[in-house]
Amino acid sequence: MERRLQAKVSDSDILQLTSWKAFKDLHEFQGATFEEFGEWFLGIAGHTISEQSRKYHRPSRDVGREISLEEIKDYLPIRQPTGQQQIERSSLLKKALKLLPALHRKVIRWRFFKDLSYQAIGRRLGRSAEAAKHLCYRALAKLRKKLATTRGPR
Repeated sequence: MERRLQAKVSDSDILQLTSWKAFKDLHEFQGATFEEFGEWFLGIAGHTISEQSRKYHRPSRDVGREISLEEIKDYLPIRQPTGQQQIERSSLLKKALKLLPALHRKVIRWRFFKDLSYQAIGRRLGRSAEAAKHLCYRALAKLRKKLATTRGPR
Protein backbone atom coordinates (compact mmCIF):
# COMPACT_ATOMS: atom_id res chain seq x y z
CA MET A 1 0.00 0.00 0.00
CA GLU A 2 1.05 3.60 -0.52
CA ARG A 3 2.41 5.34 2.56
CA ARG A 4 -0.37 7.93 2.56
CA LEU A 5 -2.98 5.15 2.57
CA GLN A 6 -1.23 3.28 5.40
CA ALA A 7 -2.00 6.21 7.70
CA LYS A 8 -5.74 5.76 7.03
CA VAL A 9 -6.21 1.99 6.65
CA SER A 10 -4.37 -0.86 8.33
CA ASP A 11 -3.28 -4.08 6.66
CA SER A 12 -5.80 -6.00 8.76
CA ASP A 13 -8.60 -3.72 7.50
CA ILE A 14 -7.62 -4.48 3.90
CA LEU A 15 -7.45 -8.21 4.67
CA GLN A 16 -10.85 -8.12 6.34
CA LEU A 17 -12.47 -6.19 3.46
CA THR A 18 -10.85 -8.47 0.90
CA SER A 19 -11.97 -11.60 2.77
CA TRP A 20 -15.52 -10.29 2.99
CA LYS A 21 -15.62 -9.50 -0.75
CA ALA A 22 -14.08 -12.87 -1.63
CA PHE A 23 -16.61 -14.71 0.53
CA LYS A 24 -19.47 -12.70 -0.98
CA ASP A 25 -18.29 -13.44 -4.54
CA LEU A 26 -16.99 -16.97 -3.96
CA HIS A 27 -19.54 -18.32 -6.44
CA GLU A 28 -17.68 -16.39 -9.19
CA PHE A 29 -14.36 -18.18 -8.58
CA GLN A 30 -13.72 -20.48 -11.53
CA GLY A 31 -10.36 -22.00 -10.70
CA ALA A 32 -9.56 -25.46 -9.42
CA THR A 33 -6.24 -25.10 -7.57
CA PHE A 34 -5.04 -23.33 -4.46
CA GLU A 35 -2.68 -21.21 -6.60
CA GLU A 36 -5.56 -20.03 -8.78
CA PHE A 37 -7.54 -19.16 -5.67
CA GLY A 38 -4.54 -17.20 -4.36
CA GLU A 39 -4.29 -15.21 -7.60
CA TRP A 40 -8.04 -14.54 -7.54
CA PHE A 41 -7.85 -13.42 -3.90
CA LEU A 42 -4.84 -11.15 -4.61
CA GLY A 43 -6.77 -9.57 -7.48
CA ILE A 44 -9.60 -8.75 -5.10
CA ALA A 45 -7.04 -7.35 -2.62
CA GLY A 46 -5.60 -5.10 -5.34
CA HIS A 47 -9.04 -3.78 -6.21
CA THR A 48 -9.81 -3.22 -2.52
CA ILE A 49 -6.61 -1.22 -2.03
CA SER A 50 -7.39 0.90 -5.11
CA GLU A 51 -10.93 1.47 -3.88
CA GLN A 52 -9.71 2.57 -0.44
CA SER A 53 -7.11 4.85 -2.00
CA ARG A 54 -9.78 6.56 -4.11
CA LYS A 55 -12.07 6.81 -1.10
CA TYR A 56 -9.51 8.58 1.08
CA HIS A 57 -7.69 10.67 -1.50
CA ARG A 58 -10.41 12.15 -3.60
CA PRO A 59 -11.76 15.55 -2.60
CA SER A 60 -15.03 15.02 -0.81
CA ARG A 61 -16.27 18.38 -1.93
CA ASP A 62 -15.31 19.85 -5.25
CA VAL A 63 -15.81 23.59 -5.22
CA GLY A 64 -15.68 23.53 -9.01
CA ARG A 65 -19.01 21.70 -9.07
CA GLU A 66 -20.77 24.31 -6.99
CA ILE A 67 -23.24 26.56 -8.75
CA SER A 68 -23.87 30.07 -7.57
CA LEU A 69 -27.45 31.06 -6.94
CA GLU A 70 -27.05 33.86 -9.45
CA GLU A 71 -26.36 31.34 -12.23
CA ILE A 72 -29.51 29.33 -11.65
CA LYS A 73 -31.99 31.74 -10.11
CA ASP A 74 -33.84 32.08 -13.43
CA TYR A 75 -34.38 28.32 -13.48
CA LEU A 76 -35.62 27.95 -9.90
CA PRO A 77 -39.36 27.89 -9.27
CA ILE A 78 -39.17 30.69 -6.67
CA ARG A 79 -41.62 32.88 -8.53
CA GLN A 80 -44.01 31.63 -11.12
CA PRO A 81 -42.72 32.62 -14.54
CA THR A 82 -45.09 33.82 -17.20
CA GLY A 83 -45.91 31.57 -20.13
CA GLN A 84 -43.54 33.53 -22.37
CA GLN A 85 -40.67 33.19 -19.86
CA GLN A 86 -41.27 29.43 -19.64
CA ILE A 87 -41.16 29.13 -23.42
CA GLU A 88 -37.92 31.14 -23.58
CA ARG A 89 -36.28 29.01 -20.89
CA SER A 90 -37.45 25.83 -22.51
CA SER A 91 -36.05 26.84 -25.89
CA LEU A 92 -32.73 27.89 -24.30
CA LEU A 93 -32.50 24.55 -22.54
CA LYS A 94 -33.30 22.66 -25.75
CA LYS A 95 -30.63 24.62 -27.65
CA ALA A 96 -28.03 24.01 -24.96
CA LEU A 97 -28.88 20.29 -24.74
CA LYS A 98 -28.49 19.89 -28.52
CA LEU A 99 -24.94 21.23 -28.23
CA LEU A 100 -23.93 18.50 -25.75
CA PRO A 101 -22.43 15.14 -26.73
CA ALA A 102 -25.04 12.38 -27.09
CA LEU A 103 -23.92 10.56 -23.93
CA HIS A 104 -24.28 13.70 -21.82
CA ARG A 105 -27.76 14.35 -23.25
CA LYS A 106 -28.79 10.78 -22.38
CA VAL A 107 -27.49 11.02 -18.82
CA ILE A 108 -29.23 14.35 -18.18
CA ARG A 109 -32.47 13.07 -19.72
CA TRP A 110 -32.40 9.89 -17.63
CA ARG A 111 -31.48 11.61 -14.39
CA PHE A 112 -33.62 14.73 -14.50
CA PHE A 113 -36.46 14.06 -16.92
CA LYS A 114 -37.00 10.36 -16.19
CA ASP A 115 -35.80 10.58 -12.56
CA LEU A 116 -33.57 7.49 -12.75
CA SER A 117 -31.13 6.74 -9.95
CA TYR A 118 -27.38 6.75 -10.55
CA GLN A 119 -27.46 2.99 -10.11
CA ALA A 120 -30.08 2.59 -12.86
CA ILE A 121 -28.12 4.91 -15.16
CA GLY A 122 -24.93 2.96 -14.41
CA ARG A 123 -26.66 -0.31 -15.31
CA ARG A 124 -27.85 1.14 -18.63
CA LEU A 125 -24.33 2.32 -19.43
CA GLY A 126 -22.54 -0.76 -18.11
CA ARG A 127 -20.79 1.33 -15.44
CA SER A 128 -20.90 1.65 -11.68
CA ALA A 129 -23.32 4.00 -9.95
CA GLU A 130 -20.35 6.14 -8.87
CA ALA A 131 -19.12 6.44 -12.48
CA ALA A 132 -22.65 7.40 -13.59
CA LYS A 133 -22.78 10.04 -10.87
CA HIS A 134 -19.49 11.59 -11.99
CA LEU A 135 -20.58 11.47 -15.62
CA CYS A 136 -23.76 13.29 -14.65
CA TYR A 137 -21.75 16.00 -12.85
CA ARG A 138 -19.59 16.48 -15.94
CA ALA A 139 -22.66 16.62 -18.18
CA LEU A 140 -24.25 19.26 -15.94
CA ALA A 141 -21.06 21.32 -15.96
CA LYS A 142 -21.05 21.27 -19.77
CA LEU A 143 -24.75 22.11 -19.86
CA ARG A 144 -24.16 25.04 -17.52
CA LYS A 145 -21.44 26.38 -19.85
CA LYS A 146 -23.64 25.89 -22.91
CA LEU A 147 -26.55 27.67 -21.20
CA ALA A 148 -24.30 30.60 -20.36
CA THR A 149 -23.06 30.92 -23.95
CA THR A 150 -26.52 30.32 -25.46
CA ARG A 151 -28.17 32.89 -23.21
CA GLY A 152 -25.39 35.41 -23.75
CA PRO A 153 -24.53 38.36 -21.48
CA ARG A 154 -27.26 39.87 -19.38
